[in-house]
Amino acid sequence: MKTKLPVLALTVGDPFGIGPEIAIKTAARKDICKICEPVLYGSEETISDTASMLGLSLKGVKIRDTGRAIKKIIFGKTAAEAGEESMLALDAAIHDVKKGIAKAIVTAPLSKEAVVLSGRKNFCGHTGYIAAAAGNPFHCLALYADNKCIAFVTLHESIKSSLGKIRKERIVKISLLLDSFLKKLLKRSPKIAVSGLNPHAGEAELFGSEERNEIEPATRALLKKRVKAYGPVPPDVVYPALFAGRCDGVVSMLHDHGHVAFKTALFEMEECSGKTSGVNVTLGLPFVRTSADHGTAFDIAGKGVADEGSLCDAVRLAANLVK
Repeated sequence: MKTKLPVLALTVGDPFGIGPEIAIKTAARKDICKICEPVLYGSEETISDTASMLGLSLKGVKIRDTGRAIKKIIFGKTAAEAGEESMLALDAAIHDVKKGIAKAIVTAPLSKEAVVLSGRKNFCGHTGYIAAAAGNPFHCLALYADNKCIAFVTLHESIKSSLGKIRKERIVKISLLLDSFLKKLLKRSPKIAVSGLNPHAGEAELFGSEERNEIEPATRALLKKRVKAYGPVPPDVVYPALFAGRCDGVVSMLHDHGHVAFKTALFEMEECSGKTSGVNVTLGLPFVRTSADHGTAFDIAGKGVADEGSLCDAVRLAANLVK
C-alpha cells in the first residue's frame, strides 16, 4: 500500500517579490513531489498571473486560494496591499496546520515593511507571529544546512537591546532546543559550540564581561545536563569550526554573527541572480515551520531568475521532520 505523502502548506509570501516565483518552481519539481504534497497558499489569481508573466507552468501544482488583496502585480514595490495578501496566506496556513489539515508550514519571504503598512504595527517577522499564534512557547530561530545548525539567542532587535538578553538562563534554553533538534536529525548527541559575544570572547574581560558572567556559566550548566557543549568560542573562530565539521551546531549571541557567516558560506551571489541554499527553521513550536533563508529580493522580482534552492531545502527539511 502506497504511503500517503504529508501535506505541506507553502505560503507564497509577498506578491511583489520573488516568493510566488520560487514557490511555483518548488511545487512543480518532481523531486519535491516525491517526498511531500506541497500546496501553495496564496491568491490563486496572483499565482496564476505570476506564472503567466514569467512563463512558468502550473501543471500539477495545487493551490489553496486564500484571497486577493492587490489589484495588479507591481514587481519590486513595497505596498500595504501586498503585505495584506501575504498575511492572508500565512493566517490560512497557521489555521490549517493547527487543525491538522497540513503537517507543516513552509514560508516564502514576505516584506515586514509591507505587513506593517497593512496595519499590523507590531509585526517583526514570520517567527514571532507564528509563535504567538501557537501560544508563545519558548522558541528560537535557527539556520540549518547539511546537518549543521546555528541557533540564535537574540534576533530582530538592535544590538543595544540585544545585550540585555544575553543571560545564562536564555542561553541554556536555546542550547537545549538546538541539542534536541540535532539529536532528531543526527540520531546521536551533537557537539555544540557556544559562541562568545565580544571580540576574542572577551579576552579575560578586557573587551567585555558577558562571557565570564553569563556565557561560561551557561556552558557549565549545559555540561551538567549532559549536553556536549563547549565555549565560549570567539565569534570569528566558531563559524569556520562549524563548517569544517569540528562541531554540529553553534549557539549565536547576535543575529548578524550567525547570519553573516551562514550566508557567506552558502550563498553564491551573482549580479541580478545567484544561488541560495540553507533553511530558516523555528525551534520550539508544536508543529514544524521552515522557511527560505533570504528575503523578497525586490531587485530581481519579475525577472524570472530567482533561485528556488533555499525554499526547496526548507521543504525537504520540513518533510523529513514530519515523518
